[in-house]
Amino acid sequence: MAADAFIEGAENTKDGRYSSAVMMFRRAIDVGTKVFEPTIDVHNLGKRIDKLEKDGLITKDLKEWAHKIRLEGNEAVHDLPKPTKEQTEELQHFTELVLTYLFTLPAKVRANLPATE
Repeated sequence: MAADAFIEGAENTKDGRYSSAVMMFRRAIDVGTKVFEPTIDVHNLGKRIDKLEKDGLITKDLKEWAHKIRLEGNEAVHDLPKPTKEQTEELQHFTELVLTYLFTLPAKVRANLPATE
């Protein structure tokens, strides 16, 4: 699940394993967007993020953050040098905000709606 990937990324950040952390934050976004809207059958994360924004399910800012996480996750796998502590902590923050928007806020809203019969 997205939460598991995020937690693993946070633990990797704490332990100084920045490349692994960034990859896990990317995974959290990948899994999270699939779970958030499973009817969007787009396997490519970049295209899925764009479709979520196009369909009005995420904001433009959230789309930009998700792409930042996606791209830096790709770089952590394929490019040098490894991410810095500051870059990794920023991505952790962005990932947490994206997941909060996708899952925590809607759940809080639903929990506070009046019961319907």
